[in-house]
Amino acid sequence: LLAAFPQASERAALVLILVAIIVACLPLKIGVLIVFLEIFTRQMPLRRPSTERMTRRLREWWFSIPAAPVVLEKPKEEKKKK
Repeated sequence: LLAAFPQASERAALVLILVAIIVACLPLKIGVLIVFLEIFTRQMPLRRPSTERMTRRLREWWFSIPAAPVVLEKPKEEKKKK
């Protein structure tokens, strides 16, 4: 609602909600095992093309979001009278 780029914000919020649901439903031991297997099988010959494709898509999505405009305002200086 308040985001400058609502489509990217909604997608990021959806990912956070899904991760929260998975963490709430999955035992810690199994979650650690899945992360461990993901990290150590990422560079295997069978998984390398899909990993590179996923990384490329994530990078393209990230760079497709334009930077939010920033406005710098100078603080109002009050003149001190002596």
